[in-house]
Amino acid sequence: MEVKTDAIKEVLGKRGIKAADVEDVIKTAESSGVKFTKGKDNLAKKRIGDVTVYADYEMESGILKKTATVKTAYSHRMVMGDVQSIGDKSEWVCAHCNEPVHQGQVNITYMTVNRSGPALVCPKCKTAMVEEYLAIKTLAAAEGLFEKKRA
Repeated sequence: MEVKTDAIKEVLGKRGIKAADVEDVIKTAESSGVKFTKGKDNLAKKRIGDVTVYADYEMESGILKKTATVKTAYSHRMVMGDVQSIGDKSEWVCAHCNEPVHQGQVNITYMTVNRSGPALVCPKCKTAMVEEYLAIKTLAAAEGLFEKKRA
C-alpha cells in the first residue's frame, strides 16, 4: 500500500505530526477494519506513544496496489475512555461493525483530570473518535489550560 501525504506535508509540520505516524494509522485501520467511513472518506486513529493520531483519507484500489490519499491529519494527547452517552446518528458508518456512528459523549482524561467530551461513537463496538475541529481547537485549548495550571 502506498500512502500519499505530499499535499498535506505543511499541515503535518504545523501540527507536529510525522508522515510515518499517519501511514501507521492508515495501515493499521486498513488491516484491522477499525475505522469510520462516509462515502469514499475514511477516518481512523491510533494511539502512538502519548498521542492519538487521526487520519482522514481516501482509498483507491489500483491494479497492483492500494493507494491512500491523506486529506488531513490531526492529533490530541487526551486519553479517551468509556462511552457515556449516545445521541443522534452522524453521516459516518463503523466499517468494523457496519453500524451507523452516532454523536456521543466519552470520558476524556488528561493530566489526571477526567471530563466528559463529545466524540463520534459506534454504539456496537464502542469505538470513539474525535472530529478534526474538536481536536485542533477545543482539545488543544483544554490541553494548554491544564498544562498552564500544572506549571
